[in-house]
Formats: sequence, C-alpha cells, structure tokens
Amino acid sequence: MLNCALIGIGGLGKGCHLPYLVKREEINLVALCDVRRETLFSQEKINLDVEEFSINPDDYHFYTDYKEMIEKEKLDLVVIVVPTFLHAEISVYALNHGINVFCEKPMALTEEETQAMIDAAEKNGKQLMIGQVLRFYKEYNVLKDLVDSKKYGEVVKAEFTRCSSKALWGWEKWYQDEKRSGGAALDLHVHDVDMVNWLFGKPNAVSSMRTDYFADYESITTRYIYDDNKVITTIGDWGYPGKFGFKAGFRVRFEKAALLYEGGKLLLITDEENTDLTPEKPIDPYCQEVLEFVECIEAGKPCEKNLATDSALSLKIALAEKKSAALKQVVEV
Repeated sequence: MLNCALIGIGGLGKGCHLPYLVKREEINLVALCDVRRETLFSQEKINLDVEEFSINPDDYHFYTDYKEMIEKEKLDLVVIVVPTFLHAEISVYALNHGINVFCEKPMALTEEETQAMIDAAEKNGKQLMIGQVLRFYKEYNVLKDLVDSKKYGEVVKAEFTRCSSKALWGWEKWYQDEKRSGGAALDLHVHDVDMVNWLFGKPNAVSSMRTDYFADYESITTRYIYDDNKVITTIGDWGYPGKFGFKAGFRVRFEKAALLYEGGKLLLITDEENTDLTPEKPIDPYCQEVLEFVECIEAGKPCEKNLATDSALSLKIALAEKKSAALKQVVEV
C-alpha cells in the first residue's frame, strides 16, 4: 500500500480522482491539499458527469501549501490535479523530495517544463506519469489494437472530435486564461493529440486553424501530415453554449472496415455487417491509469503504455498546432 496525497480537489480532483483514492486498498490516502479549504464541502461543476462524493475531512490531513505537506508527510505518491501552469513546479518539487508523481494532463505549458519534469524523475529515480486517460479507455484500446494488427488493412482516414460547453468553471477562471491553461488547444484538445501520437506516431507537420471568440485558442482544428498521406484530423472546441455539455468520439476508416465511437457507442462496420463493440462493463479509466501506475511503482519500472516522454511529445505536437494556427501556415513538428 502506497501512502498518497491528492493535490487539487476542484472539479476533476474531487469528482474523478478522489473517489477511487479513498476506496482502493492499494492506496492509502493520507493527505489532501488545495488553496481553497471550502472544496472539501462542495463539488465544482465541470463538463463531465462526475460522482457526487463527500468525505469526512477529519480522516485526512489537510493543507493549503503543497510544500508544507510534502515536508511533513511521509509520501510515496502524489496525484496532482491543479491548473496547468502549476504542473511542472509541483511535480519537480515532489520528485526532488523522492516522491513518485502522477500529474494530470497536459503535462505542462512548454517543452522546457516537460524536460525539467523528466529530468527530475530520472535524477531522483522516481516514476512520473501524465494523465493521458484515453490510453486507458476500452474503446480507444479497441482502436489501437486494430491499427497495430492491421486486421482490416491500413488506416485511410481518421477524425477525432472533443467538444464542450464554455469552460467557465475553475479556480480564478484559469481555464479562460490562455497563458495559464494553453486554451482548449492544450487542455481539452491534448487528449486527441495524444491519441494521434499513440496510434500513428509523430507527424511530419501540422496544419491548424483556430477561433478566439470566447477565449484565445477556444477551438483548434488540425490536419496531421504523414509520409503515407493518410488523412488524420482533429477538432477540439470548448466554445459551445452552456447546454451543449460534452461530446467526444472518433471515426476511423480502414481499407476494409470502419470503426465509429459516437454517443458512447462503439460500432465496427464492414461490407457484410455492423457489429456493436460497446463494452458491457465500462471501467473507470481515471482509476485504471493510476492503478497501473501504482503497479509500475511497486515493480520499479515505468509504465510502458503511457511514458512521460510520450506525453512530452504530445505536448510538442500540440504546441506546433498552436504555432500553425497563429501563423496560418504548415509547421513542422
């Protein structure tokens, strides 16, 4: 059992990460940290349907200063769910104090920050994992298996979409501040960027467009350029009206079939038949990614399925997209 602390108990921290950290026997949650003590008693609304979850605050040590917590507690693991501009600072501090780090996506705001995080993990012999949670969804793993096995031939065309109502939530409206969040281009969209990276590897170049009506980089649309000329596109957008909610999925056309993930349904289409591949018992991917990380910590090896260096490359691609959208030209990665 690993002694663990959760840093950041806002909407995602409390709604997605706190429930399994409390319930799983592999993890001994000993401390919580947030600049706002009131988050212990409320559930912040986000664009996901999350569990209404309450705890007895007296069961855990609570801090408003992560440095004080790290100095005072004996920790094996910290789960960091704070605004993006704080990811590198807190991760490096924890790693330098001999603590394994799971940090939410995006890894950071700059390539220099991602390298500092990787260097700190290597220097201190600790594990670092970034919350690229799509790698732990069953639906995206079905797609990964078909891409790798080439069961239905090569990919001809793929479209990934991730759209949300306006990101009005968050501490001090940090999501709306592109300098602190990276905009939807980094925060929301990086999920699909990482999926493109996981499935097809680094593209040669990207060609992107953006909108800035609600906030800078509130949406981004990208084509990824590969040697074999397959057509890979993504759309990330958090500029929709409040009642829109959240919708994400993909359409991938192989030479001999197509795989569609829309409205929570996974459908394989061939010339002969349509097959519903929707998992009967969905897993909690937020729990699954951290449990696999815990196993790797105990085994003393990195999680090959989701390496920190992969997350750094996904950020590099996303930053190239932002540059392409700003310059209105193709940008090499």
